[in-house]
Amino acid sequence: ATDVDTTAKIQEIVDTINAGNIIEQYAEDNTNTVPAITDYANAGVTGVDAANLAEVNAAIDALVATDVDTTAKIQEIVDTINAGNIIEQYAEDNTN
Repeated sequence: ATDVDTTAKIQEIVDTINAGNIIEQYAEDNTNTVPAITDYANAGVTGVDAANLAEVNAAIDALVATDVDTTAKIQEIVDTINAGNIIEQYAEDNTN
């Protein structure tokens, strides 16, 4: 019960759920709200920034809601994109 003993803690849970819903809804239908960096952060996903947001959203758009219905599933997508970007950057300039 101490996890939800303040308004701020409850709001954090609500924000996490709402952000996850935005991402799921976008996966299901790309006419829904496009996820922002803050949506991924609020959903507990790390590694999304201005440099890769469009690529992450394109990957999410290619999926359906059940493919992104947990933080772990979304994080795996982001991690895969970021790993690919590191490899691409190194291939272009092996000093990266």
